[in-house]
Amino acid sequence: MKKWLSKAQEAFVTSGLAIVVSSANDRLVPSSCNAMACDLNRNESSIRVFLPRNQLGELLRDVEKKGVLAVAFSDPLTHKTIQIKATDARLSELREGDLNVLLEARKRFDEKLLSLGVCENYTSALFDLNPDGIAVISFSPHALFEQSPGPDAGKALEFQS
Repeated sequence: MKKWLSKAQEAFVTSGLAIVVSSANDRLVPSSCNAMACDLNRNESSIRVFLPRNQLGELLRDVEKKGVLAVAFSDPLTHKTIQIKATDARLSELREGDLNVLLEARKRFDEKLLSLGVCENYTSALFDLNPDGIAVISFSPHALFEQSPGPDAGKALEFQS
């Protein structure tokens, strides 16, 4: 049975968050990169994250080799965070409409950061909207965790049934 997010979790991960994608090599040396946005496909039970190619470092190689990753979605206003793990991560292509997904995510993220006094220069540096500068990683959720600071951090969360 495919695992999927609840409606509330779907709304949360697409609400303009700080997104960090991480993996590791065979020696368990971590690699990570800030993602610009995510796109959900409920019918395929898949999530796509958009990353700036110039900041990928070893992450892309680690994902291509092992297919394992963890993605943390964190609200900069509340620090509410969930983590989704996957074992089938793979590089995929930009699709028609993806730039609109990125623009909407940037708008939502900008609104949150502006309310904290962070200038738009931060997100303009993070969000390279040149299609040649964007890498896309697709994956299916395998495990889901609460990662907000506090006593429930690390607690496994239920997928919708």
